[in-house]
Amino acid sequence: MPRTPSRRIALGAGIVVLAVLLALAAASAYVSSEIWAGAFEIDHAPKQHDVAVVALDADAGTITLRAPGSRDLFSAGTFGLEWPEGYGTLGAVLDDPAEGEATRAFTLIEGVPPAGKARLDPFAYPGDPLVAHGIPFEDVVIATETGPAPAWLTEGTSDTWVIAIHGRTADRREALRLIPVFHAAALPVLVISYRSDLDMPLAEDAHYRFGATEWRDLEDAVEYALASGASDVILVGYSMGGGIAAAFLNQSDLAATVRGVILDAPALRLTSTADMQLRDGGVPGFLTGFMRGVAAIRYGIDWDESDHLRNLERWSAPVLLFHGDDDATVTVETSRELARARPDIVTYVEFPGVGHVRGWNEAQEAYLGAIEAFLARLIE
Repeated sequence: MPRTPSRRIALGAGIVVLAVLLALAAASAYVSSEIWAGAFEIDHAPKQHDVAVVALDADAGTITLRAPGSRDLFSAGTFGLEWPEGYGTLGAVLDDPAEGEATRAFTLIEGVPPAGKARLDPFAYPGDPLVAHGIPFEDVVIATETGPAPAWLTEGTSDTWVIAIHGRTADRREALRLIPVFHAAALPVLVISYRSDLDMPLAEDAHYRFGATEWRDLEDAVEYALASGASDVILVGYSMGGGIAAAFLNQSDLAATVRGVILDAPALRLTSTADMQLRDGGVPGFLTGFMRGVAAIRYGIDWDESDHLRNLERWSAPVLLFHGDDDATVTVETSRELARARPDIVTYVEFPGVGHVRGWNEAQEAYLGAIEAFLARLIE
């Protein structure tokens, strides 16, 4: 029997629907794996040396580097330059001699002069507090439920301690930029590790939880500080470290010992950041929630546990909050939401045109000035 036009139309529509469903299934599998790898998977891969050293003028204190597509290379401010045999500091951008190249002020800190390939380092300093700034410190170990957590403890006479928490895939060097300002205020600084760090045992579930479990390692660090002579603490959290600090404020019985909080581009609600990144990656807005749902089913992700904006009424300590409005890693909208929700305790500093955790690098005077003013109010 020949097919009627209506049957042919129905068959064609069915094929189209099947094709769309297959395409959506394939896209969902790919996107969910990207979500997992980009946010939750433990990543200790060595950072790539992907910047070419074009020329070095040691007498003039300049270096020319090539890194097409690099944002940091052409950003004003201070960055580190790391290579296998040494480390240096990049200062002002002096000129752009060619597309993808920049000449910058350069100071050799340690090792031999760079040649070949190097890496731009936003942490800006090598080693540890003594190597970076000549500030004495002690290597200490904090007992946590996942194992011994190595930490740095710098000297200070105050009984208010600073506890610094680095971000995802970062390490303790992230705190080196701010140690001098705390040291000048006589504040001891405890720079901690937490579960799944390179020098720590993996978390039992072997993935980052954006504060949902890591806050307990911070609680152990606060207990260590209190047992070692601290009367209260100032928390400093970068990116995911900010989410860890927020989870601690929401859940820990020791939250009342926090005298102040400094957050830089904190990961306060992971769903908001994931949706932003999905949209930036070309996923239509109406599909972002569906894609997150697929990732949740496939990898056992609990998105709600990383929403640290749910219990803001528990927060009582003053907060100094930094965020760049061009952050493509953690959405600035969650920091704006925190600032709107708790204007009674939050001092919010937003940097126009600045990317993820780059406020110190690109607006150093304003950044440090805000911290100095904040500390003056806290410890007056």
